[in-house]
Amino acid sequence: MTSFASFTGIRLRVDPQTEADAPPWQVQELGAFTDINCTQPAGASSTESSVGDPMQAFDGDFGSSWTASCIAGVDSWRRCQDSQQLGAWLGISFLVPVTVKCLRLHHSGARGLLLEIRSDMDNVLDWQPWRQYAFAPAGQLRLRISSQPVCSREMGIPEEGVLDLPSCTPQAQWRLWGPEVDSWTVYELHFYTDDLCSVSPATLGLPIAEPGRLETWQRTRDGDLATAWSVATLAQASWVGTAYNQSVAVRCVRVAQFYDAGATSQILEAWNGTDWLVEQVLSGQAPRIGSFQFLPQRQLPGDSQWRLINTAMISAAWAVHELYFASDVLCTQPLVPIELLSSDSPWRAGELAKAFDGNVQTAWVSSCIPCLSRSAFLGQRFEAGVLVRCVNLRHAQDLDYRPASLDLERWNEGVWQFVVSFNDLLGGTVQLSPFWGAPLTRYVVSNAAATFGGWRLTELRLYRDEACTSRVRGAAFAVDGNSDEAELAVDGNLDTYWFANCCNMHGGPQIVGCSGCQQDEAWVGVLLPVNDTVLCMQLLQRGDQQARGQALYATREIELLEWNGFGFQRVYGWKNVPIDDWVEMGVGRDIAALGAARGCSDFPEWNRCNASAWNCSRYQLEERCNETDDSDCEGITMELACKASCCLCGADNPASCGAQGGSDELPPWVIPVAAGGGSLLLCFFIGCGCYLRRRKSQ
Repeated sequence: MTSFASFTGIRLRVDPQTEADAPPWQVQELGAFTDINCTQPAGASSTESSVGDPMQAFDGDFGSSWTASCIAGVDSWRRCQDSQQLGAWLGISFLVPVTVKCLRLHHSGARGLLLEIRSDMDNVLDWQPWRQYAFAPAGQLRLRISSQPVCSREMGIPEEGVLDLPSCTPQAQWRLWGPEVDSWTVYELHFYTDDLCSVSPATLGLPIAEPGRLETWQRTRDGDLATAWSVATLAQASWVGTAYNQSVAVRCVRVAQFYDAGATSQILEAWNGTDWLVEQVLSGQAPRIGSFQFLPQRQLPGDSQWRLINTAMISAAWAVHELYFASDVLCTQPLVPIELLSSDSPWRAGELAKAFDGNVQTAWVSSCIPCLSRSAFLGQRFEAGVLVRCVNLRHAQDLDYRPASLDLERWNEGVWQFVVSFNDLLGGTVQLSPFWGAPLTRYVVSNAAATFGGWRLTELRLYRDEACTSRVRGAAFAVDGNSDEAELAVDGNLDTYWFANCCNMHGGPQIVGCSGCQQDEAWVGVLLPVNDTVLCMQLLQRGDQQARGQALYATREIELLEWNGFGFQRVYGWKNVPIDDWVEMGVGRDIAALGAARGCSDFPEWNRCNASAWNCSRYQLEERCNETDDSDCEGITMELACKASCCLCGADNPASCGAQGGSDELPPWVIPVAAGGGSLLLCFFIGCGCYLRRRKSQ
């Protein structure tokens, strides 16, 4: 039979954690009763409240109400402050200890309530938390009060328009029994309605346990693995669980617990309306401190879960802006998950989604502060087994908010298995593949001559072939560790630029003698998911020519550097680099006009964005050679590109094109011939075939 306790005082307090944006709590009536059906009033000696006059909540008139708002001349500043910060409350004090079994409440404006009691038992004279009603909707409620956090066997009579809390309907309360060992510690406990522990009950739940007070029960649901509820189980059979507001079907338990080796099973029970009934006998491996286990053990397909876990301590917390797993080593084919995983899920589902929402302005921040090795992870679960070959990660720049090393792990045969380590991690965006840190996976350009005022680079494009036609792409990074700003040098936007403020890198412009960037002090480039070769690059500085002296923000000498697995080594260098013009810089040759390496040829890369045949020949055929302002997908106009490659018309071609340039009239090697009412263009020059072939394709 359920037992009840006697109290000298009882009060309801608004839970301040759930009421930050709620209107003031308003109570029409509050009453205490000695029976489970709230029909036999308990004698009261006095009524109390955090602020205002409480009598309107106890006058039996539903037309009047008490509101948790301060009243000038009645409430002191201190009372108002405590009521706002700690939660407003209403209470009743008794002349002698009274056994209270039920509270009847008619209220609005509060979503969560805490029940506090005062008793002379065991010399307990101060207010103590006793029960929590996480879901307390507006209207009329009956709040059952028991020394045990379960429904009384005396079932309350349902009353129309009145909600009973906690619910005594079958399967509204679930509990997990402790194993038969010396002691049992529960850090976190969650119930799920599917066999894979991925679907939480749709209704709100509150923690329940025996024995213990509310402050210890709550530790099983506070999202903190540093807190726990613990008992000696051999001394008294013990359990922990959750009470819901309606019936739910629990199929899986996710628990972080610890007990001595030897126990092999635990029992899951559900309240059937009058008593507890065994639902499942759950068996699993011995628990480990700091790890979750699933009861019963989930039967997930191999390789259906992947995660990144920190293997180095993070002094603050781990902040991740975006993360996805890809099936190719170039990180271009993201895998579609069916569940998101983290070290602090499921209680922070809203926070977890920030790492996968496609918005780089938001971030998931781990709950561990600081994070010890292997205490923070992010991952995804897939419908079937997958092969992850690349991980695209965007996390904090600040080392206090990111790890220096990570492990990639996969789920196989019921445990997490190691795949690969990523050491010496950089901040910002990184693409982690098996080639991480390998030679030829990082390329940068540096200022081989000192710059005045810093270095501004509008655009940098790297190519693997000598003609600058096959683009090498990766994640941007720079000497100052700010990958967000480094991306401005590779974003295809000529209105943005990357700026290296070398004086700030040394502590600020107040440093005596700092006037810009010293030789080889500034660099920017790309991290590649696979090793590659760079033989050509296109570059545009944003320098500012001065009337006298050295130009601002530009360098006259540039070097290309490649990663050898341990550090950067020089590939090639160029002198007399223009401070504000597009240039093409091939390894082993001098600086040239953009596209000069191509000759008079057409290349698919010069097509207009996703449209066919918008290349140099098309513009020549339509006599629009020197008119078009159409651009390719990354900011270079077709007019500039085609002129530089000698494919456009007449004198506007650069001098490097020589006599091969065309004219505004038909070239002499195009001879019209009449035949059968039509005409035939006879071509004796390779360029003719180029543009006729394009014209035919229209």
